[in-house]
Amino acid sequence: MEVKTVQIYETRDYDVFRRLKGNREVTNKRVAIIKESIKSVGYISNPIIVNSKMEVIDGQGRLEALKQLNIPVEYRVIPGLSIAECRAMNLKPTGWSIKDFVDSYAEYGNVNYVRLKKLAETYDFAHTLIFSLSSSLTNSGAKCQDTIRNGTLILNEDVTIMVDRTCQYLQGFKEVQKKIGGRKDVFLGCVGWIYMRPNVDAERLKIAIIQNYHQISPAGRTEVTMKEISSVYNKGYSKKKHRYFDYEWKTE
Repeated sequence: MEVKTVQIYETRDYDVFRRLKGNREVTNKRVAIIKESIKSVGYISNPIIVNSKMEVIDGQGRLEALKQLNIPVEYRVIPGLSIAECRAMNLKPTGWSIKDFVDSYAEYGNVNYVRLKKLAETYDFAHTLIFSLSSSLTNSGAKCQDTIRNGTLILNEDVTIMVDRTCQYLQGFKEVQKKIGGRKDVFLGCVGWIYMRPNVDAERLKIAIIQNYHQISPAGRTEVTMKEISSVYNKGYSKKKHRYFDYEWKTE
């Protein structure tokens, strides 16, 4: 059996390392956690990974913590690694957040992610909520996350305008959502989906929910929340009414 020798280097020249374009930001909170761990149990050898340009592929949080503690940095050079490998290393649950992936693709100029990032920052809504609205809730939460992570998100200009208009409308439901409780993304997603239906009276929908919010249980399962919102909206309407909302929903 062939045994490969891995060369591990060590340095206190922290400035030799470079940030990889598209990598997630290093938060003070994450660095503080790493520093506290090192102070409590000591530094356990865990070399950071860099490419031939000394761009940090994995371990930039450790690098900053070691720098602040004035501890030598152990590192391993693997030529050819790029942002693609960096993203792949962080697909695990303890890796990058959805926001980290959005920021990364946006920094590389992917216009779909630039649009998603702008909408999320403008309205302070979850990236997955905005994407689900763009796909008319036909994608489950897990599928939304997978699509965002793997870089296949599509958010064209026309859809962005529609989602932007919907997000503006949803701003008026933040307070009533707090009263109803449950999952914010589920409740707002359902309201947004109904709002986007062709014949729905948007003003009636808003008034019906605000006045009858006590008839809507804390948001959990999408199909239940959708049914309850539909019920308060349709109150007083017959099925023959033009603006009656005929509830029908499914995910892939």
